Amino acid sequence: MIIDISYITENKNLVRKRGRIIIKEIELSYGIEKKYLYINDNNLAGFLKPIIPAKTYKPSEAFEIALDNPINRQRLEDLSKNKKVCVTIEDYTRSEPHREIVLSLSKRLTKADFVQYIIVTGTHNPRDERNLRIKSLIQNIAKDIGLKFDVAINDSRADDEFEYVGTTKSGTKVLANKKALDAELFVTASDMKPHYFAGYSAANKHFLPGMCAFETTRVNHCGLIKNEKSNYGRHPWHYDKERQENPLSADMIEAMSLIAKDRPIFTLALISDGDVLWSQSGPIEDVTKNGIKSADEVFSFRVEPVPYLIVSPGGSPEDNYLYSGQRALELTSEAVDQDGEVLWLSKCSLGIHTGKDQQEIDDFYNAMMKNLDALTDELDQPDVKFHTYKAYRFKRLLKKIRVYGYSKLDDSVMKNIGIEPINDPQKVVEMWLSNDPLAKILVVDKANKLAIYKSN
Repeated sequence: MIIDISYITENKNLVRKRGRIIIKEIELSYGIEKKYLYINDNNLAGFLKPIIPAKTYKPSEAFEIALDNPINRQRLEDLSKNKKVCVTIEDYTRSEPHREIVLSLSKRLTKADFVQYIIVTGTHNPRDERNLRIKSLIQNIAKDIGLKFDVAINDSRADDEFEYVGTTKSGTKVLANKKALDAELFVTASDMKPHYFAGYSAANKHFLPGMCAFETTRVNHCGLIKNEKSNYGRHPWHYDKERQENPLSADMIEAMSLIAKDRPIFTLALISDGDVLWSQSGPIEDVTKNGIKSADEVFSFRVEPVPYLIVSPGGSPEDNYLYSGQRALELTSEAVDQDGEVLWLSKCSLGIHTGKDQQEIDDFYNAMMKNLDALTDELDQPDVKFHTYKAYRFKRLLKKIRVYGYSKLDDSVMKNIGIEPINDPQKVVEMWLSNDPLAKILVVDKANKLAIYKSN
């Protein structure tokens, strides 16, 4: 289900009245802070953020209920008995309750012969101190419970840690983490939300890119990103048949099948926003289908496009880097008119990219400075550099909109990639309304989790 904005009523703070004009205070996430903007009520087209259900759960409670009631009645503790189990855990870039996830799963694995945990970083930096903290967390919990275990962090550039398992129909050569390949049961824990080209962040992404080599992910991302249906809200396991085509995500699922073969994949899925809004466990495809439906109910909206949009990725960790903060622009792009303008509030306090070394950061930045024509040509080359896919999507977006950026990034960095730096977000609002006093402005917070669609 996708929520139509016309049915949404937000409780906003009334700041003051000027005659019949009501000024409203809008609170937006920015790093670990909040930023406030003031907009005439008549100019406010809406304020979107996740729709929180009436009943929410603390993580431990949610996971116990989900694991006690798997949708096919095959409980994890029974499936894992006398088995070698591979448990995949998401990395630090996911704002999810890692401790409760690891503890809830690990308590059910006491009868397993061996538990191989893998922090599925994909191409992210395996040596980031936040990943090391997750590794330490897992080690402490598994040791306290008395499991026989090992903990690995996927290092996509360590070629000797991967083994070839097959090639997909699209030509992606799948090199998978060796430590996963002798498992008899896979267990994944996935915090679900829309994803701007894979359709949804879901458990299938734990395999590709999560536990694959850099080269595998490069071919998958760069080879299929140009297809218009490699986009958010589309996934082969979508409950709506009209939204099941996503070539990039389909390639990921085929890679998953090459890795897992006929071995079962048990999934604990969740949707969180502080508390847990939904959780379910069971076979990966069934759980993911239900999770997509729940994610649409929480995160998806239909709107009439507006000339002006204000968007925040959702604060830390979503806006720690340009690399992650730019997703907010992608996931809200249908909300803006052609040649519309966007005010993007993304702190980027840690810089432009979470690279493991300066070379990776430079590669990303260099790609982001190129024009769309050059990036389009490069994507057709067999040796295309990895970050070309992300730069291509961003520069394609800039053909539609103009972006003003409020950020800790250097002004020169933003200018070089096509974003106009600003020092005062309120002045952008005032400029818009000075140019067009009747203009409608849509505001979106926590946009890295949302999916905004143009009304039919």
